[in-house]
Amino acid sequence: MSFLRLSGVLLCVTAFLSGAAQAGMPGLISHRAVYDLSAAPDTSGAITQLRGIEAIEWERTCDGATLYQRAALRTTYSDGEEVDTGVTLTSWESADAGKMRFSLKVETNGELVAAADGIAERRPGGTLRVHYTEPDQEVRDLAANVVLPWQYLRLVMRAIETGERGVSHLVLRGETPDTDPVQVNTQILSRVRVTAAERAAITDKSGIVGEHAWHLATAVFEDSTSEMPTVEIVEAMSANGVRITAEFHYPDLIVRSRLRTVEPLPTPPVRLNSACRGH
Repeated sequence: MSFLRLSGVLLCVTAFLSGAAQAGMPGLISHRAVYDLSAAPDTSGAITQLRGIEAIEWERTCDGATLYQRAALRTTYSDGEEVDTGVTLTSWESADAGKMRFSLKVETNGELVAAADGIAERRPGGTLRVHYTEPDQEVRDLAANVVLPWQYLRLVMRAIETGERGVSHLVLRGETPDTDPVQVNTQILSRVRVTAAERAAITDKSGIVGEHAWHLATAVFEDSTSEMPTVEIVEAMSANGVRITAEFHYPDLIVRSRLRTVEPLPTPPVRLNSACRGH
């Protein structure tokens, strides 16, 4: 299921936001959120139903940020077959964008079908060296213009602050070497008010969703030779950086994500020195 292989992209555009204050954007609050996933029947007629759930935790650490994501989908096909797909993604990125650890596992009907595990480190001169331990032992050197997810979103937030229309970069998502890095183009569409009905549909006892959201549109290109994106993502993101809704537009399928519950998590002060341990 290509949607779940690309689930990290969604979080790249919604979870790894800047912790610094921006104009109209207070910055991402460490939080835990649960989303309902659904899709209409695809145009080919092969898929008749898709339902699922996604849980994420985004937390600031004293020297970076950690992300945990778990998504589970059940896909029903026209011949009656049902397929259960699960994705687990964990990562940590340093605040200076100098290092990232990542681990991705994709299962179909309980069987592991894809995995990626590694560490990316910024080298002198800005190039990025990626040490993979899964799916195979491998070292790759990437150009200096490749950015990390949280780094990319800080560029997006800077564009919002300065009134630019969008951002475009190669992004290392933390997936398998054959699908990373990818070209990600994000357009900043508009700032809108979150309606009372939208807020009422979300369990948000702390009120962190707020009253305003940004509409963003993102195109992701896994194939550098293709003029057509692998997936296009349209999302509404609250002024606190919490994704409210999102749609993944594939050539023959639209997958929808809608926020069900959200709660804040503690956010420690930032310390980029030896006082931070374990990274």
